[in-house]
Amino acid sequence: MTTIYHKKLNVNVILNKLILVFTALLFASFIIFTTDSWGKYVVIVLAGFIYLLAILANNGKLFIKFGAYQFLFLAFTMYAAASSIWAINSSDALVATGTLIQLLICGSLVYWHYVKQGDIYGLLIAIKWSGIIVGVYTLVVYGVQEVVQAAITNRLGLEFANVNTIGMACALSCVIQVFEWIFFRKIHLFEVVLIVPLILVVAATQSRKAIVYVIAGILLLVFFKNIDRKDFLKNIFKLIFSLLLIGLIFVALLQLEIFDGVKERLTGMFNSFLGTGEIDASTEERNNMVELGFYLWMKQPMLGYGISNAHIFVNKYMELDTYLHNNYVELLCGGGLVGFCLYYAMHVYLFVSFIKYRKVSKPLFSICMTWLLLTLIMDWGRVSYYSKTNAFYLMFMFVAVECLKKKHREMKNEAVEVFESRRQVSYGSKVSF
Repeated sequence: MTTIYHKKLNVNVILNKLILVFTALLFASFIIFTTDSWGKYVVIVLAGFIYLLAILANNGKLFIKFGAYQFLFLAFTMYAAASSIWAINSSDALVATGTLIQLLICGSLVYWHYVKQGDIYGLLIAIKWSGIIVGVYTLVVYGVQEVVQAAITNRLGLEFANVNTIGMACALSCVIQVFEWIFFRKIHLFEVVLIVPLILVVAATQSRKAIVYVIAGILLLVFFKNIDRKDFLKNIFKLIFSLLLIGLIFVALLQLEIFDGVKERLTGMFNSFLGTGEIDASTEERNNMVELGFYLWMKQPMLGYGISNAHIFVNKYMELDTYLHNNYVELLCGGGLVGFCLYYAMHVYLFVSFIKYRKVSKPLFSICMTWLLLTLIMDWGRVSYYSKTNAFYLMFMFVAVECLKKKHREMKNEAVEVFESRRQVSYGSKVSF
């Protein structure tokens, strides 16, 4: 009997490790197969395969749990479908709805496994490795020499995905690696070596969002690590010292020739915020898109012009058939205030939940709050509401909430059991509640 149990345990360990591998490949496939028409089928097959392995690991039993993730995501998806009624181009809204439905189905298949296992750190590691896979794949496709040259002069071209998306995936892996170093002192030489090509790829993409993501991510992690009620003054000193050190390292890196392209683009971005100096054409163009989006929203504030319809106005007024490069403005213009609130209701729920369960696990709270805040910051310079990567990153945070809830219940039950046992010792009888 014991032998059978150990065999079953070993099989489950192998299955769970395979699921982690396929999860990393799934996240990497979002980016690697972006331009391939059959890429969506790869995503569906990988998600389905993960769930099939999860069923085998669960002794052939299905595990389906509908929670806040499904209900909130579905509410926005249904609104996107409804907006096709008043949309300027109904097909655009319906295509976006189809994408959202696929994301919800595939996301749920992965979500159910990790909620059942409560393996939030396993999922985090899978996401970290997905960025490493994307970084290494980028070096293979472009070649190391071209990547280095792109970092110094012109940024990488569009060989297989948007360069900002590539940069962001690599940036996220760097942030997760730093999280492991700060909170768990977990440093593996092999992973440290792999951070070098990730930083190189970020520099080659010249993605301002990716650079800001890494810097802001590290700053937020340091902030959450050091802010505590105990030894407040000591922690404030450590926080200030850490921030100054990070700032000096960043300034030193920008002096290297390989970061010349990044430095030039960051200068244009800062000039835009400060209203001084020379602004690059890309920043000025995006500023005009934001102004256009707000102008259109004010004319039809409640329902907007239909999900995914903003590009029609960009084409009309700016002769560019593209979205507004700002998730907030894109949603306000396409979905109106109603669509905006339905989408960001997910983020509000996550924020409230993380605050509520912050004492359950400081490391998990820190990485989740950092990730959520970075998501909200990045949404100012991108359209993310139907992005595969962003949808699955949100799924991760909903899994984290479920894990925090479960741990909170366990801690509460343990506290009650301890209290009852002490009362029994004190009064010689069991106290019922």
